[in-house]
Amino acid sequence: MRKRGFTLIELLLYMALITIIMSALMPFAWNLLQNGAKSKTQENLSATGRFIAEKIKYEVRNASTVTSVTSTTLTLPTSTFNLTGGNLQLNGVNLNPSNTSVTNLTFTNNSSLDLKSKNVGFVFTVNANYGSARQEYQGSLNFRGAAEVRSN
Repeated sequence: MRKRGFTLIELLLYMALITIIMSALMPFAWNLLQNGAKSKTQENLSATGRFIAEKIKYEVRNASTVTSVTSTTLTLPTSTFNLTGGNLQLNGVNLNPSNTSVTNLTFTNNSSLDLKSKNVGFVFTVNANYGSARQEYQGSLNFRGAAEVRSN
């Protein structure tokens, strides 16, 4: 009667094969994890920027007029946008989450000279602020847009 099992040489051979396969797969798996984190960061920045841009457009379109425009402040009859410490605020409420910051904000008054067309342009950058030095958690996206007061 013969006993079945692995010899020491077979065991070492299988361990070597598993080690080679795992060594080849680990960098690939690590790269997938890093790319997933970078993708999530970019997705969050994009969603934040789109939300801010749409909020500015909504408020301008529904305003009766444009009260005043400076480079970092837009004042409408019922709304005020201003940049304070990396946060874009609407009537004192932050529009961007705490893990992002808004920089390079510029509002421009593109209204016609006769004020028949009241238009406001804007440009801003949304930056990741995750508090990590890892490259996959860094990033920034630029946004630009314009809106016209509908009540003309």
